[in-house]
Amino acid sequence: MPQSGRKRARARRRNRPASSAEQAAIRHVRWLVGRVLGRRRRAAKPSAAGEGPAVAGPPGARRAAIESSLRRGAVLSKRLLRRLAAVVGTFARFVAGALGRGVKSFGRLLVARRVFVIGTFQRLLWWSALALFVIGGRDLLSPYDGTLVEALPYFIVGFSLCALAILMASSRRVRWAALALGFGHGALCLLLWTVIQG
Repeated sequence: MPQSGRKRARARRRNRPASSAEQAAIRHVRWLVGRVLGRRRRAAKPSAAGEGPAVAGPPGARRAAIESSLRRGAVLSKRLLRRLAAVVGTFARFVAGALGRGVKSFGRLLVARRVFVIGTFQRLLWWSALALFVIGGRDLLSPYDGTLVEALPYFIVGFSLCALAILMASSRRVRWAALALGFGHGALCLLLWTVIQG
């Protein structure tokens, strides 16, 4: 009998509508149980994925990844090359402008000091002819160390430099000095030519 009474009380409780507090408690318990079970499921998924065989992607996934990385590298290299070309172009323009200004200023200086420049060039011709005369004479005085054929070009070039200095010189001293040195070059050149031909 007592057991049947308990059953009847339980049946009455089930048939009785639940109060709002009971309904709220039931909802809270369901929500809490759902959260706990959801966490456990999410924590169990990676381990199961790690333990199981690796899931293969689509067949062209790796190739597509390589192509995308290559495209990315090409775009980055193009950007880098553009920046480098811009820097090099700016530097080249700066250098060209500086060189142009330097050449212009040097040309203006040469025009302003043309008398000095021409006189220096004439004296340089004469000193070069004198150096060639000394080198050729050294070969001429020591025929065993250097042959006479090797000394001949020095006198030919020295004679040409003296002739050029005579034509360009505006100073009488430079003309007379070039004429004397030119006679020396010419005489030794003629002598060597005669000896070589004989």
